[in-house]
Amino acid sequence: MIKIGIIADDFTGAGDAASFLKLENANCILVNGVPKEDFKLDNNMDVVVIALKTRSVSKEEAISEVNQAYDFLNKIGTRMIYFKYGSTFDSTADGNIGPVLDHLLEKMNVKYTLLSPALPINNRKVEDGILYVDGLPIDQTHMRFHPLNPMDESDLKILLERQSKYKVFKLTISQMENFLSDVESFDKYINEKSEENEKFYLAVDYFKEEHGKIIAELFGDLKLFSGSSALPAWLYKTLAQSRKDFVPVDYSTNEDKSTTIRGGVLAGSLSQATQSQIATFINKGYASYSIQVRELLNSIDTVKKEIMYFIDENLDNVFIIYSEKNKDDNPEIHNKVGALVEEVLSFAGEYSIDKGINSLVVAGGETSGAVVKNMNPNTFYIGEVISPGVPVLIPNNYQNLQVVLKSGNFGEANFFVEALEKMNGGNDSGR
Repeated sequence: MIKIGIIADDFTGAGDAASFLKLENANCILVNGVPKEDFKLDNNMDVVVIALKTRSVSKEEAISEVNQAYDFLNKIGTRMIYFKYGSTFDSTADGNIGPVLDHLLEKMNVKYTLLSPALPINNRKVEDGILYVDGLPIDQTHMRFHPLNPMDESDLKILLERQSKYKVFKLTISQMENFLSDVESFDKYINEKSEENEKFYLAVDYFKEEHGKIIAELFGDLKLFSGSSALPAWLYKTLAQSRKDFVPVDYSTNEDKSTTIRGGVLAGSLSQATQSQIATFINKGYASYSIQVRELLNSIDTVKKEIMYFIDENLDNVFIIYSEKNKDDNPEIHNKVGALVEEVLSFAGEYSIDKGINSLVVAGGETSGAVVKNMNPNTFYIGEVISPGVPVLIPNNYQNLQVVLKSGNFGEANFFVEALEKMNGGNDSGR
């Protein structure tokens, strides 16, 4: 039986979860989209991660996609379902996380589940039910003005109750520690909440790495979880403790440790972190192409031709193709530009792969999803972990290619440089 089935709302989030599970020697595979009927799963696998692209879609579309993913995981026999979303947890009433979780609670006939968007290793923390990013409530950070998933609320109770039909209750670390040492008290708490509410959510505090162990041990019997990529690894460790015949599968032999880097970076994210990474990369002297918004709106075909020429000229170098920051505040134009950027970067990814590159870094959740969709791989093997939450992925249909996908808001300024060097054995000969 599959121990954990993870349904992720975007591709980078799926990669995040897979990377933490890889560090625990989980036999994990990442599937792009809901698997087809004839999908064959290696019998040795005990974690399946399904990457969807639902973070910014309508409630109805998100529920439909998640429902199909759940049906697949249920069909193959999965002990625990984990709905993975990021700390950019859309706080508007139209966000789809609440409706998706409501649907899963009802479909699985589960009384309650957890809300755990914390990822302490990347400074995403929850304390007293408040979501913090880099020490500030998330609604006081630049994420308040995220064009697709705005965060104008930091209180998880308020945030989810805007979207869900069910109530949210907060649980502190001290409460959970007390419950671990007093099981009767815990059972009484859950029974009381269950009698008072048709369904409900528990927003759990999680502001230190070791808190994951407390949560996993206390709630290990739950069949449905939700949150960031931090918790699945702790849940896996708890579930795997009794397994004596466990033999981890090593896919590192699939990684192409070439002596020369052939490839580069595609950056569609406009986050502060990614902008800093782009600047650092260009300052290192690598070839760069900036997608200009006005030119893109005038003729996407012209931009594609320019990108083809740029890639052809720099195949034996290391390059970056990135999006100019869109200064237009009009949401309609902003969304149009975003869709065009995704199309152009997915085209750039496909073209550069066809030209034989061996290394590709993609920045931004939406961009990563678009690039991967165009590659059309069924599954990814999980290779070396570049940094917390960011693994090397080896597509099953391009096994000489290494891909690194990162969420826009993560990573230090030199992330792009370090990722390419690590994918190629520490070599920096591509300049």
